Amino acid sequence: NWNDREPAEGDQQRTALRTQLAAQLTGSSNKSLKRPMVVVRPVPISPVQVNGQSLAYDKTALLAVFRYLTPKDLATCALVCRTWARYSIDPSLWRRMDMSQAHLTASHLTGIARRQPESLSLDWTNIAKRQLAWLLGRLPQLRTLSLKGCTWAGVCALRTCTCPPLVTLDLSHVSGLNDASLREVLSPPTDSRPGLIDKTSRLKHLKNLSLAGCDITDIALRYVTQHLPNLETLDVSTCGRLTDAGVAQLTTSPAMAINNLVSLNLSNCRLLTETSLDHLTRCKALKRLDLRHTTQVSTQAVIKFAARSMHNLHVSDVKLVEEKKMKSED
Repeated sequence: NWNDREPAEGDQQRTALRTQLAAQLTGSSNKSLKRPMVVVRPVPISPVQVNGQSLAYDKTALLAVFRYLTPKDLATCALVCRTWARYSIDPSLWRRMDMSQAHLTASHLTGIARRQPESLSLDWTNIAKRQLAWLLGRLPQLRTLSLKGCTWAGVCALRTCTCPPLVTLDLSHVSGLNDASLREVLSPPTDSRPGLIDKTSRLKHLKNLSLAGCDITDIALRYVTQHLPNLETLDVSTCGRLTDAGVAQLTTSPAMAINNLVSLNLSNCRLLTETSLDHLTRCKALKRLDLRHTTQVSTQAVIKFAARSMHNLHVSDVKLVEEKKMKSED
């Protein structure tokens, strides 16, 4: 029996000594003893692989998913890793960029240039001349630009040899835009660069132009016919100083609008009369004409104009002439 109790009593003595020693160490130290922390990491999940390559870094797979994300979501994806950050600004995801009503800063301009959009909206922004000039020189793929509601002080940067060959330009409600300023922006650029041979207007490729709400007269339409031979769509609505003489310039040889003009918006141009309709009969390609809120043009005269056209036009709204849509056969 004594031999059976001896190991148990020895263990008790050793435990008591350890407890006493620990109490002495704790009492003589000002630092609190902390239980050691052990970091437990989860088992890594192996990424899905196709032909030995991870889809998490496959550009084709990621871009197919990124196309469905909003700009805010793409910005979040850019924080994941460098690869995702590079793919999130791929130009194929940013063909259209809308920066309307933004207070543009240097970081905004850099972000636009990195994404290389084909269509850019800067409506109602505070863009300055130097900012727009900086952008135009770095967006060679840009084809559609909207500067609605900006100031002429910034828009005048369009007259530069680095301006890309725009197809669509919206200058609606640009404050300070008048006949002289429009002539300036449509004229050949005054600057140059090495290797530049073409000395004509950089905006000569325009097919769609909007000057709605600008302070322009018939003289501005003469500049349009002189410098924009490929123009197909023109919006001069709410330009209250336009008269029949301006419309006549669009439809008189050698103006190319006779053959190319497809859509013309003259709504709320209150000085126009039915004489403008006589001029517009020369535009053989015209398929849409908006004369709403032109008080001196009667609805009957508009209906007669539509009936004389070879494009099967009809008046779909009061003084709005459009091509009649053919019903699809079931």
